Amino acid sequence: MPLVTTLLLRTLVLILAVVSAVGQIAYLDVLYWHRLGWALAMSGNVQASTIAVVGGDAVVAVIAAVLAVALVFSREAARGSRPLAVAVVAWSYLLSYGGVFRLLMREPDSPFRAAFEAHFLVVECLGLAGLLAFSASFPSSLSGDDLLARNDSPPGLRPFVVMRAWLLRPAVPWIAALALAALILALARALGNPILEAPLSPVMDVARFGTLALVVVNFRSSWDLRSSEQRALLNWMVLGMVLVIASLALLIGGSVLTAVTQWRSPVNWRPILLNFGLLGLLWGSSMATFYRGRLNARILMRQTATWTGLATALLFLAAGLEALFSDNMMARVSLPTGIGTLAAICVFAWIYHPTRRLVEIIIEQISAAGLPEDA
Repeated sequence: MPLVTTLLLRTLVLILAVVSAVGQIAYLDVLYWHRLGWALAMSGNVQASTIAVVGGDAVVAVIAAVLAVALVFSREAARGSRPLAVAVVAWSYLLSYGGVFRLLMREPDSPFRAAFEAHFLVVECLGLAGLLAFSASFPSSLSGDDLLARNDSPPGLRPFVVMRAWLLRPAVPWIAALALAALILALARALGNPILEAPLSPVMDVARFGTLALVVVNFRSSWDLRSSEQRALLNWMVLGMVLVIASLALLIGGSVLTAVTQWRSPVNWRPILLNFGLLGLLWGSSMATFYRGRLNARILMRQTATWTGLATALLFLAAGLEALFSDNMMARVSLPTGIGTLAAICVFAWIYHPTRRLVEIIIEQISAAGLPEDA
């Protein structure tokens, strides 16, 4: 990567990381401390649950900012650490939106107000470009020639293959990101929409989903083209995604159980669980970039998926038995809440081994279909 490009990326990441961290501190001060006075105070009382959620987001944002700085100054540039740093710091910055907005908010008649409101969209577009560039360079560079040489798509899809190969060029994702931001801002101005609402444009939604689809397809192509050692690095990225899916599965199971039992937790556990999944994704990404040891991510992936499947099955079984034992389902017998959960634990302990074997077989079949064994 040219020296000028490296300096630009490092400067961008440093600025966004520092502003993100400071913005989170300012936002927590506005909500809770009321001592620093860096940002405009909020009117009204703030609930403790809101502070807990913002605090959890602040932890994730700061960790992401620190990881982004470590990535952009890493020597592992060949593994795509610098584009990944841009994607991670953009995520951290947008996660700190509330604090950054209150910290840097301009007056309505300020000549910099429009630029300030538009820069959030530009940061997100650069983050998407960084993610796309990372998928094209991790674990090693993926060239357009590789795609065109292995292209077996129908003739009608060849223009999309050519466009995808074009997006693999080092400078193209960044140019496309700036062009996308300019297009969306021009559409917002032409339609008379506020600039702050420009990221809500359907065009931006298409860009987000399109970028994620291209990232997945690029990783799949890298898997088919790379050696077993490079595939082992990709396994860390998959492990990060498995941790996100695990948090979502537990979130759904826990939500179903609490909806049936009407339990009210004193702690807002849902955002905490989601934040653990996001931290798992950051951990998997950092391991893929930095780790050089012999630890096999595939083993951790299968263990995580197995235990998540068992825990989710237990949650749904408990929810089903709670519904069965409720007053609505059994009018003749009124049982206290929690009996169904206790019964589910007992039943699950009885059928644990065959259930675990069934879950392992399902995971092995999914792994064999999606991720073939390393050569």
